[in-house]
Amino acid sequence: MHGYPAVTRPRGIPSFSVGPFLAITFLITWGVIGLYIALPERAAAWFGKISGAHPLFFLATWAPAIAAFVVVLWHGGTTGLRRFLARLLLWRSTAGWTAFILLGLPLVFVAGSLIKGGPILAPLPPEGARPVLAVMVMMLFLGPIEEFGWRGVLQPLLQRHMAPIWAGLLIGATWGFWHLPAFYLPGTVFGGWNFLPFFLGNVVLTVLVTPVFNRTGGSLLWPMLFHWQLINPFWPDAQPWDTWILTGGTAARKPDPRWASAHQPQDGRVANRWRLGWGTLPDCLPGYYGADPDHVLRRRSLPNRRDRVAPGRSHTECDTEDLAGRRTYLAGT
Repeated sequence: MHGYPAVTRPRGIPSFSVGPFLAITFLITWGVIGLYIALPERAAAWFGKISGAHPLFFLATWAPAIAAFVVVLWHGGTTGLRRFLARLLLWRSTAGWTAFILLGLPLVFVAGSLIKGGPILAPLPPEGARPVLAVMVMMLFLGPIEEFGWRGVLQPLLQRHMAPIWAGLLIGATWGFWHLPAFYLPGTVFGGWNFLPFFLGNVVLTVLVTPVFNRTGGSLLWPMLFHWQLINPFWPDAQPWDTWILTGGTAARKPDPRWASAHQPQDGRVANRWRLGWGTLPDCLPGYYGADPDHVLRRRSLPNRRDRVAPGRSHTECDTEDLAGRRTYLAGT
């Protein structure tokens, strides 16, 4: 009889939760926006004219977050929800990605605006900067809230089964398609844009935010700041040139071999599936930490690593955390 404790895995969020998550997200958003498209006069009489500040517009925008909370609560309960929300406190990031989010994105909008003959900053209203500051604060509680769903739930679920690049492309396409009804809705900024560059921009932006998400250990804070910069009212309208600049920058960016080696398994067959995005990844590959398991273990300073390995197994452990935020220790083979 060995003195090792049993290695068990707490109940987490199953991969099939992608379906309910997307169903709830699209049902809320397309239901609200579709009502104003199909019955504009009646919807306006019932709920008031739709605008970017309308409560129903907020509801439609918050749909991914609502779906995420439903999924997390269903599978993880209130304990899982608390651990899920704790990912808002993961603030450490690399210097490069921090500079890109805080400085690089604004420069992209400025450059795109200048190319199309626009201003360096968005014009201020006659009332001055105070209304713009109010809108900027309001935007913190609009688009960034979506990240509870896209990065909080959908990204880790997809990265169980495909490489981050493919997960990012798939989420970007889903995110862009999710916005489609807004382009048929008068009274919003989407009405003056072309959908195709916007859709491509969504895909590019999601690919860009994927390494940010993984490098910060599954942080929700940095993707939210990333999203907030995209809708900051001080930045000028740069459509579609901001999309082309970001697309060119993403295509020209050389992958970091350290980042790749931290994610790719050594086994040739599994590594090929990893690069191509097919197949189920082993548990020892990080789902959303974006770091090798030993680094995660050192960072978390877990005690008694060897005591947590089941009999007959090696002493290589993978520390993972399911989407409900519950910690589990998995013995590697």
